[in-house]
Amino acid sequence: MDEENFYQLMCRCAGLEELSDVQIQDIVSLVVECTYDSGDAVNVLLGEI
Repeated sequence: MDEENFYQLMCRCAGLEELSDVQIQDIVSLVVECTYDSGDAVNVLLGEI
């Protein structure tokens, strides 16, 4: 699963069905900010999918 699909799936799980690219980028940025200090958890998750 690539990164874009991962974020789209995550958004669907959060109940956000349709997101523009800009909104997705905002979410990606927020997620990266939130996980940056915790050992790059996003990449860890992506590696396990």
